[in-house]
Amino acid sequence: MNPQKKMAKSIEDMERRIRTMSNELSNMRQQLAGLRKSVRMSMAKGPTKGWSASETRCLDAVCEVWSVDPGQVMGNRKFRYLIEPRHAYVTLMVEEEGLEYTQTAHGMCRHHTSAMHSHRTARDCAATDSEFADKMRRARELVRKERAFSLENPES
Repeated sequence: MNPQKKMAKSIEDMERRIRTMSNELSNMRQQLAGLRKSVRMSMAKGPTKGWSASETRCLDAVCEVWSVDPGQVMGNRKFRYLIEPRHAYVTLMVEEEGLEYTQTAHGMCRHHTSAMHSHRTARDCAATDSEFADKMRRARELVRKERAFSLENPES
């Protein structure tokens, strides 16, 4: 192999390594953002301290109905059992609390298009999956009860 071909191959290899490292760096940044969120939540002596009442209401309802922890719903781990609770959380925030996609996504350290996808997916699942629809109905009831209670008892 002549020196020019050798140099070109070396350059291609280096560019490939740079692309791979860039992708790994991007993934690490996303993981770091999720870890920072988890640390903020745990340092606050509870996952919902400092959050708005609507965030707390929706998160508590989802966690109760799906039997998951708040940190799991708000974290960035990609486990299958967390997909439905996250979709439900976004849907409750948008439909029950009237928040925009950007506000909802920001609270979860995600892009607003992820929130849009979650909301659309939850609506589609509720239309085709009766178990998911039932869980969504129960979560909505919990959110509405908590909202009514907080309006009746503003000091608590």
